[in-house]
Amino acid sequence: MSLLSKLTQVANSKQGKELIEKAKTIANDPKTREKIEEARGKITEQVDAAKHKLAEKKAKDEESKAAGSAAAEAVAEAPAPGAAALPDEPPTTAGDGDPHAA
Repeated sequence: MSLLSKLTQVANSKQGKELIEKAKTIANDPKTREKIEEARGKITEQVDAAKHKLAEKKAKDEESKAAGSAAAEAVAEAPAPGAAALPDEPPTTAGDGDPHAA
């Protein structure tokens, strides 16, 4: 026997009909509806907060990705370490401790 057949059989029984009436009564109770609306509101707030948090994270990730790209471009344009510019004139040797130096 399939699940649907079993559920139909239970729903058509005396006990099933009583349970259905009880469920309808509870569902139509204003207090129950108020509790459902409160729960719905809380869930909506949590979902909205999560969406906001995800949007902030995405923006931060995109910012850091853009900053990383800009830094990589700056590194590519900068001279290599130790590759200092050559002076126009050679350094003088005066004062190197040799008394015969002119």
